[in-house]
Amino acid sequence: MKRIDVNEFDRALDDCLDRVARGETVAQCLALYPEHAFRLEPLLRVSETARTAFAFEPSAHGINQARARMDSARSARALEQQSHRRAPSLIERLFARRLPAAAIASIAVIALTAVLLVRPALGPDGTPSIPSSQPSGSTEQQGEQGQTPGESSPDEQPQEPPVEIPPAMPPALEKGNFAFYVSDQPNDIGNFQSLIVTVSHVELKPHDDDEDSPTVFLSPVQSTADLVALQGDRALELWRGDIPRGDYVTVSLKIESIEGVLASSGETVEVTLPSGTLHLDSSFSIHEHDAVEFVFDITVHKTGGESSHARYILLPQASESGVGRAIEPVQPQEKAEGDAGDKPGKGGDDAPHVAPTPPEARPGPHNPDPQNET
Repeated sequence: MKRIDVNEFDRALDDCLDRVARGETVAQCLALYPEHAFRLEPLLRVSETARTAFAFEPSAHGINQARARMDSARSARALEQQSHRRAPSLIERLFARRLPAAAIASIAVIALTAVLLVRPALGPDGTPSIPSSQPSGSTEQQGEQGQTPGESSPDEQPQEPPVEIPPAMPPALEKGNFAFYVSDQPNDIGNFQSLIVTVSHVELKPHDDDEDSPTVFLSPVQSTADLVALQGDRALELWRGDIPRGDYVTVSLKIESIEGVLASSGETVEVTLPSGTLHLDSSFSIHEHDAVEFVFDITVHKTGGESSHARYILLPQASESGVGRAIEPVQPQEKAEGDAGDKPGKGGDDAPHVAPTPPEARPGPHNPDPQNET
């Protein structure tokens, strides 16, 4: 039996792996090394399968968004550097390079002349002295009714500038063409007794082709949400009102703070959020008479295994977010319904009973009329 050279087989394997990575087929590589084909084929098949499974090609929309964010960050950095840049003074420009002796002597003469001529014209405090021929009660020094310039009348009150609402921040209304809800996808939320998220504002970015519609900023009426009480179809309304008609492609949720308390120990746990903002690429349109309800679903994931150093991260759930989702609107004071013993870390018999929503509370868009319930 012919002895197989290990080094020769290793070189053949390296060469075939390089060829497969460049786009050649496994059959072409095996034809180059027929004596090692029996051992090379399973290894090359595994390599080809792994390369195909983990191949990733970003979409054109994702590439354009990344380039836009990079250009925006680059412009902001350039403006910041330009604002901190100070133009050199005349003295710095003069002494930035070595001057001949004649130039230094000329500068000294000019400085001495300025001191001898300008200093006598100044008063003791360094301000220009006023000629004695000018009367102290001159009309040039006094304004109307004996007031000097810059002084205001005692009856005049300073006026504060009016507070204006930016055109891209519409006010909240009881009814409108757009309603924004937040919900929770129950991944690792069962580990929490409470997970309270405080929302600073919501950003709705229109389509790039719609130049007349700027980004819409929404200030939530209900800014805090306990994600433990918003599992499944339960959703909390943060804002409702009218927004400009058009096509929107991106929804961003700016998070101000996150407070998580574990159900097992009652201890506060750190919940991180990359960049402090949750982004969703979700398209929807606002028309003249159609009311749109948008659900932003948030989920919490545990990282770090079961060790004491385990951490939690907050992420958007794109598959459960968007327009046309079936939701169960809840009021801010409501808690999670159902048997408390079914949830990890929650009571059993000692769990408080949750009262139903009072009939006078305003029902949500998908909430049936409580008076019609049996």
